[in-house]
Amino acid sequence: MSAAGRNHQGEIPVKNHVFAVLMSVGVAATSFAAPQSYPMQCRGGGSIGLTASTRTAVMYYGKAPHKASLGLGVGQCAWLDRAIGQNEPPCIQQFNSDATSWITANNLPSSTALTSTHYQPNSARSQWMRKLLSTAEYYTFYAYNPGNGGCFVMTSP
Repeated sequence: MSAAGRNHQGEIPVKNHVFAVLMSVGVAATSFAAPQSYPMQCRGGGSIGLTASTRTAVMYYGKAPHKASLGLGVGQCAWLDRAIGQNEPPCIQQFNSDATSWITANNLPSSTALTSTHYQPNSARSQWMRKLLSTAEYYTFYAYNPGNGGCFVMTSP
């Protein structure tokens, strides 16, 4: 085999082609990796509102003027390490059909504050809505900003 990786007939062996394809697929896969999510904490009640579209639940909140550890007012959210920026969205979305069914069943527009009289969601992925009915409850989400002018995207609970 020559220094250029060719055999004595001047051809590149098949195993080198397979390696090159696997490497290019690996590079392509890493370029589509999930965005980094960060912890955001919210306190229930107050001005928190919900709305739904096809399989997506959206929660609107007030932005705390500082990081979450310095205290959150009723209906406010903040990142654990800083305030939510002025140019960052005032909402977070979750792709969750159970959550959207719950919101739609209760006819909850974004301007409606949640109360304990509303139907309680049963799905484990929707428990954040139950917790945020109470001003005494706090919930930590993991989310990222997709950078498209829309809401933060919830990656957990």
